[in-house]
Amino acid sequence: MTTRLAIIIVVCMLITIVYFFSLVSKNRLGYKYAFFWAVLALCVSVLALFPQLLTIMADAMGIANPVNALFYLAILFLLFVVFSLSITISRLLDKVRRLTQDLGILRKEVQDQLEEMENRNKAAKDIEKSAENDKA
Repeated sequence: MTTRLAIIIVVCMLITIVYFFSLVSKNRLGYKYAFFWAVLALCVSVLALFPQLLTIMADAMGIANPVNALFYLAILFLLFVVFSLSITISRLLDKVRRLTQDLGILRKEVQDQLEEMENRNKAAKDIEKSAENDKA
């Protein structure tokens, strides 16, 4: 890899990290996910600056081709992200279910209270009418 390409990759990764932190500051991205992507950008930057590290890692893992080691690590990282997102989705689905049930209960309570108020108003009007009829 040429020095120019390594510099371009590092600059792109720094821009990416700054972008992720700007999303975090705008509350459009959670800290947890920003951390995942910042770690990935840091790893890519380190591998761009020191490409021989990939060869060392591939040899340590028993993989003949460093590119295959890179794909293997990328797949592991993506599986970790997918697993993490699956856990988050499961939690959110439970929250949505509970909130929906709570909303249904609250709607029923409000509806019951409105019906009770209407019945009281109706009874009060009936009493007023009977009182007027008794006067006449």
